Amino acid sequence: NRLRTMAILSDGVGSRGLRGGRLLACILRHSLDGNSQHSALVRSIGTDCAIPWYRLLFGWMTQGVLDDVHEEFFVTENEPTEKEERKLSGYFMWHKRYTLVEGQIPLCSSGGMMEIITADLARGVLLVGKGINFIRYCLLNKDWEVFENAPTEGGMVVDSKIGANGGYNLVTLMDV
Repeated sequence: NRLRTMAILSDGVGSRGLRGGRLLACILRHSLDGNSQHSALVRSIGTDCAIPWYRLLFGWMTQGVLDDVHEEFFVTENEPTEKEERKLSGYFMWHKRYTLVEGQIPLCSSGGMMEIITADLARGVLLVGKGINFIRYCLLNKDWEVFENAPTEGGMVVDSKIGANGGYNLVTLMDV
């Protein structure tokens, strides 16, 4: 049965040439099959396949890092042209540096429970990572640190290096 399920999955999903989030969404759709043995195996495969994709999502959402060597994520980084390189501006950083790749958004259908994320949420994810990178650009690429265990007093952060905004602060390496 396992080999049969693998063959069905390979023929149904593998033959489409899907990658990244789209591949995960199609595996999810296959896991909704009524056969419990088939569904369990496909869910297991889907879980293993989802780990690298969710790592990309986490890195982008929390640090603005886009480490997508296989170009499977729905956000892509565009390199500046020679002209833009000489005059790297905030306009380029916000409007052109990072863009959404519509074909990589993990949608299986035109809506409903088959989507890992919606197109609107994907646009929001793009904005979060862009925002982090734009802040870095404005601070001339100085480091961004997150203080997870910031000392608090009455709910407010008390360390002078850490802002009163819940433990997040932009600091330079020289300040540490």
